Amino acid sequence: MYIYKYRRFDENSLNALKNNEIWFSRGVKFNDPFDCSLNVPITLMSITSIRKFI
Repeated sequence: MYIYKYRRFDENSLNALKNNEIWFSRGVKFNDPFDCSLNVPITLMSITSIRKFI
C-alpha cells in the first residue's frame, strides 16, 4: 500500500524523506471528530504491534 501526500518542496519535507518519517496533524485540529478515531482492540495486541500504529 502506498500513501501519497502532496507537500511543498522545503527543508522539512526533505528531512522527512531522508529520515523515513511521516507527519500528521493533531486529531483535535480536524474538522470532523470521526476523522481521527482509531478502533483497534488494544487488549489483544502486543506492545510491538501497538507501536506500529503510533
